[in-house]
Amino acid sequence: MEKNRILLVDDSDFITTLVSEYFSDEFCINTVGDGEEALHFLRENDSVDLIVSDLNMPDMNGLQLKKMLKNSLIFRNIPFIILSGDTGTEKKIECLKSGVVDFIEKPFNPEELKIRCINAIKLSQK
Repeated sequence: MEKNRILLVDDSDFITTLVSEYFSDEFCINTVGDGEEALHFLRENDSVDLIVSDLNMPDMNGLQLKKMLKNSLIFRNIPFIILSGDTGTEKKIECLKSGVVDFIEKPFNPEELKIRCINAIKLSQK
């Protein structure tokens, strides 16, 4: 069976390594460092089943990326999860209003993130 594909967008090498290693048995993981790189990746590659993105990154943050994808006929239906050290309720609400399916605070439990990714993908495939 083919693994679901996740695009992980985060400027932290620690996070990308952690998620890539912890998720490799369940998912095919591609990593990029910011929203601009994510857009380039999406334009150049096959589609992905889920995007997991840090909120605060240089050049283009996760919320800006989500808003750009929301306007794309090709990419707008890809489920999107935000990871963030910003725990403010206003930021969470802004992200959820933009269409993200989940908002997970850093530091996070990798097992919890994996389960939330599985659930987001399952819900999007119904």
